Amino acid sequence: MTTRLPHPSWVFLILAVLVCLNSNGQRGHAAEVERLSFHADGTMYQTSNGQAFQAGGWNWGHWGMTLPGDAQLHVSEGANIVRIILRWWGLYGGSGIDAYDDGAPGHINATNLALLDQMIQWCADAHLWINLAVDSNCGQNGMQNPQTEAYCNISGVPAQNFWNNLGMRAKFKEVWTFVASRYKNVSRIAWYEILPEPSPPPPATNADVSEFYQEMIPVLRAVDPITPILIGPNGGYSAPLIATVYNSSYTNVVYTADFLDPVMRNTSNLLGKLNYLIALRNATGAPMFIQQAGDTIVSDPNATALAAGLQILINNKVGFTGWEYRGPSYYSYSVWWENGTQWSLKTIPYDVYLSKFASWSTPLNSSTSSTTISSSTSSSSAATNKASITAVLTFFICALC
Repeated sequence: MTTRLPHPSWVFLILAVLVCLNSNGQRGHAAEVERLSFHADGTMYQTSNGQAFQAGGWNWGHWGMTLPGDAQLHVSEGANIVRIILRWWGLYGGSGIDAYDDGAPGHINATNLALLDQMIQWCADAHLWINLAVDSNCGQNGMQNPQTEAYCNISGVPAQNFWNNLGMRAKFKEVWTFVASRYKNVSRIAWYEILPEPSPPPPATNADVSEFYQEMIPVLRAVDPITPILIGPNGGYSAPLIATVYNSSYTNVVYTADFLDPVMRNTSNLLGKLNYLIALRNATGAPMFIQQAGDTIVSDPNATALAAGLQILINNKVGFTGWEYRGPSYYSYSVWWENGTQWSLKTIPYDVYLSKFASWSTPLNSSTSSTTISSSTSSSSAATNKASITAVLTFFICALC
């Protein structure tokens, strides 16, 4: 009996498919999703087309206040980025805000996770970029006030945080592993913001905050080596301390500081703080972004300081997200405030933000397809599909032989 061998070209083709299926997936990640990269001078560009990217947008700062149509409103307002903040392990002044749940995957309760999925989907549908942050009032400090000290109680010990309780730090790593795994294939995640405003009480030092990032960044990189990461210094993102978290070995890391009251309402104060960031960028090429920029209508009723401060950021090529879009009261930072059963707009600061977006923010390119957020499109299901295809192709090779 004569054995008929398969044509070499068929064997080569099938083997090539098998090799692709068994690759680590990093190439597919980079090719399928839009991300940002950075020039040597710290300026940003979009990986898909090389177009320069100048970030200007909003914070969705108060959990549960975002409306379904806000993302599309931002497009019409000229914004191109939204900062979304998952609140985890902290006292936030309302029920249902803290997502911490040890009984749930990633230690994130199902209700908050579903809302996070929804907010990210709204942004994806609008082709907005996303600054994705996981905040922890306990983790960052745990001693802000007596109520917080009592809330941040682990095993009968109050005032716990990520520096005096390494067990909670380990859980926070699991949170980020879960979050990065879930959203790494969502297009236009600008960066992951590891921990807003770290400010551990003594004896923790600036060096301890730097060490925290050195421990956390590899956790995210192991899951998602592509998406940039945003970090900031001790003192609740204190600009003068920005150099204490800089690390020359980091790649795709963006640096930040807070520019709120009283910084934003005082031009000389703002310039002094900004100089720390610009000096570091000039010396190292480190990218800079201000994730909270704003002041209140009480301190700046005509928004003249806000306009001047945002223009200074723009003149120095530093992007920003305004704090914030919706908030609980007229006296808060927000441009929309909850006025009984309706929302009211503070038109003066709102118009300032829109004028700055118009002169600065890179227009959105909506030609790329949006991403559908679904818990069913997980890495485990992808692995199952890959294994099934691999088995079929292997059988085909054996049959041919």
